[in-house]
Amino acid sequence: MATERKLRITQVRSTIGRTQDQRATVRSLGLKRIRHTVVQPDRPEIRGMLNKVPHLVSFEEVDGSDAAVDTAAEQRPAAKKTAEKTAKKAAS
Repeated sequence: MATERKLRITQVRSTIGRTQDQRATVRSLGLKRIRHTVVQPDRPEIRGMLNKVPHLVSFEEVDGSDAAVDTAAEQRPAAKKTAEKTAKKAAS
């Protein structure tokens, strides 16, 4: 089975002052704040949403195996530390 293509999407600009439909599109992508990153499947529906708000988001194509990265731990050192503690607890 071929690996499914995914998109890593990051919100880079605020939705303040944008139209209601643009704000709803960003929320539908799963984004909540600036520099928040989500991984979505590479589907026509998602591509259409990205085409609607290209000035608010950035995205890149990733393989399915690369998409499993914990983006919260990647962005915030405290989340990484918490993830390490949880993993250490589960191992013992």
